[in-house]
Amino acid sequence: MDHPELIILADDVTGAADSAARCVRAGLTAIIEISISVMEAGATPSHQPSTATPNHSEPMSAANVLALSTDSRFLPPALAAERVTAIARQLLQKQRQQHIAGGVPHCRWYKKIDSTLRGNMGAELAALLPLVTPAGQVPCAIIAPAFPAQQRSLVDGYLCYAQLPPRTRHLPTLLAEQCSLSVTTIGLATVRAGPPALNAALHAAQQNASSLIVVDAESDEDLTNLCIAAEETLPHALLCGSAGFVGVLAQQLANAKAHTSRAPDGVTIPKNSDKRHPMLVVVGSGSAMAHQQLDVVRQQRSVVVAAVDPADPTPLDMTELCASDNWGEGIQPDVVLHLPKPSADVLLEGAMARQYVATLATAALRVLATMRPPTILLVGGDTAVHLLQKMGIETLQVFCELLPGMP
Repeated sequence: MDHPELIILADDVTGAADSAARCVRAGLTAIIEISISVMEAGATPSHQPSTATPNHSEPMSAANVLALSTDSRFLPPALAAERVTAIARQLLQKQRQQHIAGGVPHCRWYKKIDSTLRGNMGAELAALLPLVTPAGQVPCAIIAPAFPAQQRSLVDGYLCYAQLPPRTRHLPTLLAEQCSLSVTTIGLATVRAGPPALNAALHAAQQNASSLIVVDAESDEDLTNLCIAAEETLPHALLCGSAGFVGVLAQQLANAKAHTSRAPDGVTIPKNSDKRHPMLVVVGSGSAMAHQQLDVVRQQRSVVVAAVDPADPTPLDMTELCASDNWGEGIQPDVVLHLPKPSADVLLEGAMARQYVATLATAALRVLATMRPPTILLVGGDTAVHLLQKMGIETLQVFCELLPGMP
């Protein structure tokens, strides 16, 4: 196989990664594309693109699933739509070239959105739908952002999870504000009423010329019912949602194709016990949880933790950082680099976050040149993109899912 069966288009690299991880859990193979040449397609990337020249004659992916990010969550809506259009057209052109060369012409698309409903969901769906809808079919998307494994659901069109006050984020309203496509909803009672009722509701929504069909779900069973009904009633529809919905879709694909690539349950990462070969950890997240974890790590004797101040261009002195009598001859400590904890009134997102993690990635690259660690742990999607591109890495293969949605 030299083509993907499923293309996942996310608006950030974290979304691409957690969706790919769900697919691997279901038994598919998955690759995350880090470097897509959006420059040639006419978009303006927020990350510095790889200097490698893409070979459009090469197969798109040797994995079942190709996941990639448009990096458009924090762009203005019009620019986000342009970015989605540019990348989708580029991928479709590759598909056409493979078809001419004898490849398989069709694969399924999935539009990944944030399970907390951030981003330019409406604008991006409006841009993508006309491009990926089969000829002769009316464009429509079935949208289910529920992610039960992370206790996130949609009820009466409202997002529900522990940290969000009830009935404050209404997906149909958000979509209507972000685009001109018609929106309809299917409630939880219909989802659970059985296949005939759900199939009829989906069919009625399309007959009423609804382009965006928002569907309630609380459980994986709800999502499975929806996935089956969509395949039976609207097989041409673009499926859209969180990593939860794509995980159910991946399981359906794996079952249908009888894939055997699934990693065994209980896959673990071996401990890095040989201190002559240390690990580098780069934490670009400004979340309170990340800094609580850093506080715990600081208590470990064999770990050096250093903050990289974006306002201070002075390179880190690795010799000074790791100078200690505790390590022993020929042994280096693990090194953790992180951004300073932001003040309570600062939200590390968008342009500011990217500026900070770019500085962090530059510092990490210098440390890599000194340490040459066999293991690198990256925390934060923007952090990963910046550092991997600086290292010349364009694709990642996902081997297993450590936690729900975490590769």
